[in-house]
Parts: sequence; structure tokens; C-alpha cells
Amino acid sequence: MPKILSYKIGKRILLFLVINVCLYVIACFVLIYWPIPIKMNVENYDYSSLKKKSVQSFLEEKTNIKTRDNYEIFSRAFQSKNTNVIILIHGSGAEGRYLRTLGKSLADSNFATVLIPDLRGHGENQGARGDIDFIGQLENDVEDLIEFSKKQ
Repeated sequence: MPKILSYKIGKRILLFLVINVCLYVIACFVLIYWPIPIKMNVENYDYSSLKKKSVQSFLEEKTNIKTRDNYEIFSRAFQSKNTNVIILIHGSGAEGRYLRTLGKSLADSNFATVLIPDLRGHGENQGARGDIDFIGQLENDVEDLIEFSKKQ
């Protein structure tokens, strides 16, 4: 009797494992081949493919801010009635254009005046693309942006 019982239990365990493996494989194929909508309007990650109409719809003040080494950093500013200043810094592979919607919303709600610089070597700035001259140069530029915002 114990032999028959262990045979039935082993058979049920094997059946359970086979069913679960089949379900797992089916779920994998469904997730791999499920259709995903692809956005076709953006051709690259630097947003240069966006239409100029949408880019010009913002009311922003464009300015160049001089740093301690006389380099001019291109910046966008959104004025607000609030005296607080927020400096929005873009990621390493981008420029400040994609932060304009957030900056305009913050300024329009009078949360703060917003300054969006294009860091050295990015966006409308001159020089080697995505490069700095020495370690700590970006920190110096951010300090200069803070000093500029305090004076303004």
C-alpha cells in the first residue's frame, strides 16, 4: 500500500510541475510577443525632431550667464512674483529644453522663479560637446548660477 500511495503522490507532483512549466512558458511568450505601441514622432533623444511651433510656445527669457572663467552659459528663465528661485539642472545626455514645461508651470503658479541652464558643452552652449576642462568645473558653474540668481 505505501508503494502505491507514493506512486500517486509522485504522479501528482510531476503533473503539477508540468502544468506550471507550461503556464510559465505560455506567459513568457505572451509577454514577449504582446504588441506595444511605438511612438513614431520623436526621431532621437535630443528633441531636435520636435516641431518648432511647440518649442516657440513658451514665454521665456533667454540669457547668457558669465561664469568665473568668462564662459557664457545659455539659460532660460521663467519669471514669477515669488522671490524664491529654483534652478533645474538637466541630465548628462540632454539639455534644458525638456524642463521648460515644468519650469513654466512652476513660474505660472507663482511657486518660484525658475532658471534652466544648459550646462557646459550642452544645448546652445559653445565648446566641446558634453565635456569639461577639469574635475569640479560643473560644480563651479552651479555655484556661479546660484550667485547669479542671488544677485538677480
